Amino acid sequence: MNQDGTSHENISAFIALWDKIKGVRILDHHPTFVSKNHDIDLIALKIFSAFQNLYQKEEEVDQIKKTFFVIPIKNINKKALVYIDTLVEKKDHNYPFIIVFLFPDYLSELDLHEYKNSVYEIGAEYFKEGGALFRKHYQDILEKFKSRELVKDADISIKPTYTLQEALLDFRKGLEDYSKEDYEGSYFLIKKAYLKFIELDKSELLIKSNFYLSSILLKLKKYEVAGELLRDLEKIS
Repeated sequence: MNQDGTSHENISAFIALWDKIKGVRILDHHPTFVSKNHDIDLIALKIFSAFQNLYQKEEEVDQIKKTFFVIPIKNINKKALVYIDTLVEKKDHNYPFIIVFLFPDYLSELDLHEYKNSVYEIGAEYFKEGGALFRKHYQDILEKFKSRELVKDADISIKPTYTLQEALLDFRKGLEDYSKEDYEGSYFLIKKAYLKFIELDKSELLIKSNFYLSSILLKLKKYEVAGELLRDLEKIS
């Protein structure tokens, strides 16, 4: 967790240039320690290679124009949202470049689509505006990601007719799902029960359910929402 309360482990980003002779060159990256946690040179090389193999003939590489695609990076449990374009410096001297945002792999391609406009703006302006623009958009995307994860969690609600007995049954069923590693199903049931325990001020049950909810979120790498729950636990305790 960094000073502004966002978890840099959720999202990282980099910009890389491809030179036919020198290969991959990393121009910029955020957060600053991402190059230590992930081999971004190797990731960039794999992305350039995948694009060339899947989408381009070798002689067309220098004419790449504004393309988005998503590629899984399974060894680090990420999905890469990739914007690829060509930097034209002089005649017959073009450099393909990529802007890559590494998101948690539980996000769908539809989820990632929400960030395309911001990434496109980086591609359109980076070589004029430089690193300050990249930092700004990186922070904006972090905040947007955090807000969307919290909104998804807030979508879980209970009806006025939902009883304590039903909540206890859901809690037990949620624990069974947890033991089977069905974390998303478990989370939904335990969160419903948790909301009832809050309503009735059941402190002991609140602490137990909060523990499991936080544990599930950490396993799913939803660090922002887990952080909110842990702060709630401090208030309960």
